[in-house]
Amino acid sequence: MAYFHRREENTPDPERLFHQPVDLYAPDDEEDEDLPRTEAEEHLRRRLIHFRFLASMGDFLGVIVGALVILLLIALLISLVHWVKNDMEQSFTLLQHLR
Repeated sequence: MAYFHRREENTPDPERLFHQPVDLYAPDDEEDEDLPRTEAEEHLRRRLIHFRFLASMGDFLGVIVGALVILLLIALLISLVHWVKNDMEQSFTLLQHLR
């Protein structure tokens, strides 16, 4: 077993970041659909939908920003290649005129 998998016996458990576990999977809405939901269940369902929407929007915006960064880097790389090409042409022209 690798060293970093070992756990000392006197080491306390790490503290939890969230007091309630976050469940990203929606409860089965098909079960007991005809029964009215309690206020706590409805609040939990709305929070779940809200955080799913925020997670989806974060993923979408991350993909858009990533694509824009990739396009910007491609444009910078093309600009660099053109600059190097033009600089080499000028340098060789200057060296030929010095002879």
